[in-house]
Amino acid sequence: MIQKFNVSWTVNHYNTITLKKVVEIMKQKGQGMVEFAFILPLLMFLTLSIIYMGAMFMDYIQYNNAARDAARDISLKQAVDSRTTVIQSINADGSTVWKKYAEPITGLYTPSMHVDFVDGSGNPVTEDLAQDVKVTITLTRTVTFSDFFQNFMVFPDQLPIVYKMKIEK
Repeated sequence: MIQKFNVSWTVNHYNTITLKKVVEIMKQKGQGMVEFAFILPLLMFLTLSIIYMGAMFMDYIQYNNAARDAARDISLKQAVDSRTTVIQSINADGSTVWKKYAEPITGLYTPSMHVDFVDGSGNPVTEDLAQDVKVTITLTRTVTFSDFFQNFMVFPDQLPIVYKMKIEK
């Protein structure tokens, strides 16, 4: 003859915990751990993506500031020779001169800087006819992603940043 045991503990006057309730609680805790293990990679991916997108946005803002600062530096130069020297140095080595103006966090994009003298409508002219200076920074994506991740990425291949500023005479 098999006897059935009913094990129970009295917690207080109103509640009694049985062994069956304890087993159910333990099963639910295990289920929660499994669900968490399924969700954790997605949460980590989203969190790291948000952090990286923030760093990319900060880089973009730094490059915007670099273009504005370069345009301001050139437009405020009073001597034509010093203005021409700065422009020639930027145009000759536009891929490294931006380091004077910005220090990016990510290496996702490689910048190149170019400076032109333009008239009031934005057409390139010589320095003696110039009314404005136009600084163009082109950001080119250098990091390539695998085919799987390429479908999910929203990063453009190139980002142009253009600043135009009046030349102070």
